[in-house]
Amino acid sequence: MLRKHRSLIPIFTLLLLVACATAPESDVDTPEYHFKAGMRAIDNADYQQAIKSFQRSVDLDKKFALGYGGLGLAHAYLEQNGQPVAVLRTQKHLP
Repeated sequence: MLRKHRSLIPIFTLLLLVACATAPESDVDTPEYHFKAGMRAIDNADYQQAIKSFQRSVDLDKKFALGYGGLGLAHAYLEQNGQPVAVLRTQKHLP
């Protein structure tokens, strides 16, 4: 009976080695992580980096609404030359 299973030992050893050799998935490659990184970039006025982080968050999860909101915010800061708050205040009074 041992001889019958002896041929399987190299196969199981190979499978074990292959399983151990794979790189673990990163815990930080999540939409939430990239959203938070984008918000930190917004706080530091690094809007290009914020766009990259928010884009990564929506690339990971197409339904991640916060990522799309962050993209809009970062684009607003870039296109309004540092004046998006005034624009938002003006639009707030529109019907």
